[in-house]
Amino acid sequence: MTLLNQRKADPELNRSLPERAESAARARNQGSVIQSVDRALDVLEELAKGGTSSSLALLAERTGLPGPTVHRILRTLASRGYVIKTARGEYSIGGAFFALTTTAGRSVGSALQEILDRLSQATGESVAVAMLDADEALYIAHRTSTQSMRQFTQVGNRVCLHATGVGKVLLASMDSEHRAYLLHHMKLPVFTPHTLTSRGELQAEIERIISRGYAIDNEEQELGVRCMAMGIPGNNLFAASVSGPPSRMSAEHMTHVILPALRSAVEEIAAALTVTHA
Repeated sequence: MTLLNQRKADPELNRSLPERAESAARARNQGSVIQSVDRALDVLEELAKGGTSSSLALLAERTGLPGPTVHRILRTLASRGYVIKTARGEYSIGGAFFALTTTAGRSVGSALQEILDRLSQATGESVAVAMLDADEALYIAHRTSTQSMRQFTQVGNRVCLHATGVGKVLLASMDSEHRAYLLHHMKLPVFTPHTLTSRGELQAEIERIISRGYAIDNEEQELGVRCMAMGIPGNNLFAASVSGPPSRMSAEHMTHVILPALRSAVEEIAAALTVTHA
């Protein structure tokens, strides 16, 4: 069962907050629930619902927990990487959460994997989905091309934002305040002669990405690998990419083959990441 769609199949997760609270209270009265764990899971569930960041006050309101309690839970979860705190002081699901659930085979699910299979077949290249994790991009799903020359990565790998297609798209997707904070504080290591190491050049590149709706990694992370990436509509924490050798990833091919296939895939991924509530 997919992590992101399990609410559709699990009646308990689709119950209203008062109903769930009543059920949890009965379980606590029977001595079968550890209250601190129960509350931490309430907070994680609320964060996972919208796919975007939430303030401490909003989480307290939605969970019905006292603000100081929510703050202690978030601080604990953040220390382990299960949530991250944005520059605006809001919170979102962190990479450790996705790495754990991906290892267990639940976070991505068959629907997302099928989308990546179709995207790889349509483009003939390796494809991936990544999420924002603090100042890095974390790969949470991947399909490798069957061609002899292909790009490899692994679920759980982290890459820099400034030198990758998914990373630059994630920078372009976030709010300007958060982006300005990261651009000011994050390091810009050099990977190849094509890596953008000037903050001014990176800012100009981000503006181009915002304007055209996609990013190009032109051998900036690794020589011999070109990539096109797009953000997931309605969700600024995720991005998808298609990667291959420059000999196959020409400008014409990317425009006429890769771009329409990738655009279709991100729309499907957006639907797969949508959680419906009762």
